[in-house]
Amino acid sequence: MMRAAAALLALAGLAWIAATLVQGNEGETHVNKQIERDAPVEAFVGIDQEGARDLLGVALREETFTMSPGVPEFRIELRNIFDADQTPDIREVTWARSSEENLTLWFAQNDGVWRAVHGMSWHPGAEF
Repeated sequence: MMRAAAALLALAGLAWIAATLVQGNEGETHVNKQIERDAPVEAFVGIDQEGARDLLGVALREETFTMSPGVPEFRIELRNIFDADQTPDIREVTWARSSEENLTLWFAQNDGVWRAVHGMSWHPGAEF
């Protein structure tokens, strides 16, 4: 019910960031922030993958990989989050926010929930 109300407020164009309780698949309750689709990239850090999909819609691309010491340039900022000896599974999901901007979020699993740990906004024509 609270998620539906939050979605209606977001669709109405109201600018807000709030915490709402969301019931998880395993019956756990966690806090998920509700943000606008065009919010700054930093606002997405901490959102769960389901919440990101609800907000951003169908992704252009999704890939799961295991962190390793040698990461491509596109993923290099993840090294600021994970030490070289850490090898978590990461979900990389990219959405088109407009014809001029893509948004990629990287999710790591914590307590059974995939949460965004980092994000990047980039021009669709950029080469990495």
